[in-house]
Amino acid sequence: MALLERSVLHVRTTLGVDRRPLPPEASTVETVAFRREVPAVFMAFADWMNRYGQARLDARAALLDEGKGLLEARRAAWPELAHRDPEAALLLSPSSAQRALLPAEWSSRLERVVAAEGFYGVRATCNHGAELGDGHSADCRIDHDVILGDEVFAASIYGARGRRLTEENASLYGVALDGLIALHEDDVVVQPAVSGAGFDVFYRGRTMSVADATALSLQLKTLATP
Repeated sequence: MALLERSVLHVRTTLGVDRRPLPPEASTVETVAFRREVPAVFMAFADWMNRYGQARLDARAALLDEGKGLLEARRAAWPELAHRDPEAALLLSPSSAQRALLPAEWSSRLERVVAAEGFYGVRATCNHGAELGDGHSADCRIDHDVILGDEVFAASIYGARGRRLTEENASLYGVALDGLIALHEDDVVVQPAVSGAGFDVFYRGRTMSVADATALSLQLKTLATP
């Protein structure tokens, strides 16, 4: 195992009856510290990507065999991490800038980013016998699904997402691989911009770029408008 440490931006929103964020005073942006143990292969691949990105173009070919081995080991370990710790799976997903540097054929071996509006389902499965009456047993569980067009995903969730009910048109952000999606807890997702300046805002399948915290606050106000 290896230690993953990051600072994470969250947009906390109070939802209206149509499940859109209420106007601006109801939304807050906060930075929280994330510190978690993750399988070492994820940190090893992240380190390899940094070395690969910083290497001269004529030196990158020599690093590919090492990277491909780490990529395959990472792919094998990804479902367990996504089920156990979907937030870590999200944070460890390579940025679009990093993905652009990798060989094109590697794309299908990495989880893909999903930013969309779609169906979010909450299903209760109860396997207890009639003798328990209204009670539940350890065999009872709640499952979560995401449907985007013709694609159906089993969803792994955390945090505030666990308080949500089924929604026909939910704001969804996550990373997906082989029918499993690690789903972000927030409706509105804010990340440092890929360009290195400002923020990227993801909401209901839209991606918006803002220059600074003031522009971010103004952008959040507009999200309350259907």
